[in-house]
Amino acid sequence: MDVKDIANQICSFIDGFDLKMRAELSTWAETPPSGKNIMQSVSGLLSEGVGLNALCVVATLIAASAFSSAFSSKENAKCIVISALNTINVRSSERGEKNERSALKAAEYFNLQSDIKMTENDAWVFMICLKLARSDNSKVHIEDDYIDAVGYVLLLAESVTKNKELHES
Repeated sequence: MDVKDIANQICSFIDGFDLKMRAELSTWAETPPSGKNIMQSVSGLLSEGVGLNALCVVATLIAASAFSSAFSSKENAKCIVISALNTINVRSSERGEKNERSALKAAEYFNLQSDIKMTENDAWVFMICLKLARSDNSKVHIEDDYIDAVGYVLLLAESVTKNKELHES
């Protein structure tokens, strides 16, 4: 499954987003949540063996939090997902697809310097955390942080589905 298919699946998920879950997140209605709040909300969803449905939840929460009024519209959240997909496509055409999907190489470089053994998925999760932390530390709300974070979720989902396909074949 490639990032375009995954982005389409996330947009479909956003269209059918459970109103009960939305109500549980009503505390986000006044101001966007911090990256820390997002990561606490999805604790455990970004782990080895994670499923695509869990990643749809993560992407939806990040995309929805990009606006000052959370879930102001499903279309706004879907725009973040489509912008993330477009960013990946542009960067892939500029750098080459293999270079845009560089988390495995980054993990290998990290592992040369550390006793911690990072996986490709760990590297994508780290990048999601980096973008959310950057948004928390910013004096202004920058939509690009959320677009990039959702892009990293897309790339993580692509990695997860490709690795799953490899294990199943």
